[in-house]
Order: sequence, then C-alpha cells, then structure tokens
Amino acid sequence: MDTVKFSDYKNLIDKNSGDCAKAIIKALDDIREKNTECALIFEEGEYHIYKDFCPVREWHTSNTDSTEYPKKTIGFLIENQNGLTIDGNNCKFVFHGDMTAFSVA
Repeated sequence: MDTVKFSDYKNLIDKNSGDCAKAIIKALDDIREKNTECALIFEEGEYHIYKDFCPVREWHTSNTDSTEYPKKTIGFLIENQNGLTIDGNNCKFVFHGDMTAFSVA
C-alpha cells in the first residue's frame, strides 16, 4: 500500500485562517491519480476545513431537505476511489459552516 503524508501539502494551507480545504482536495486528487491502494496519513493535530473552497455536489441525504436544497458542500469528498485509508492519528477535524463532513461516492 502506498502512503501519502498530508504534511507534504502544508504549503496549500491558508496561513491566516488555517483552512486545509485546498490541501485536502489536492491530496485526494493526487491519490486518485495513483489508482492504487493508498493511505492518507495525517499527523496528530487540529485541522480546520472551511466551506469556501470545498467541493459542492448535488447530494440527496436523509434528515435534510434535499428536494429544496439539493446542493451540499462536502469537507472530505471521496469520489471514484477504491482502496483509500485515511489515518487520522487522533486528529481533530473542525468543519466551519454548513457542510457535510465526509461523503463517499
């Protein structure tokens, strides 16, 4: 199994807000391109994800008004990927704003 260290993407973290959204998207995109079993490894710590740069998809989920509001902002969008492991190493992920934290499609 390949491994990708999230720390390799720290240059994409917003220096003012600490927003990790762009770094997470890039890491997941790079892993998807590998097309092999892979683990995304986070160092222990706190990671902030703001909705401003997160992906938006038309998503119908239970316990929401998906008919009225079908578009959802997603913090971690796992899309078209197989064999992905996310190793959080006791991290704290803080999601800012109205969004779905994790979604797998």
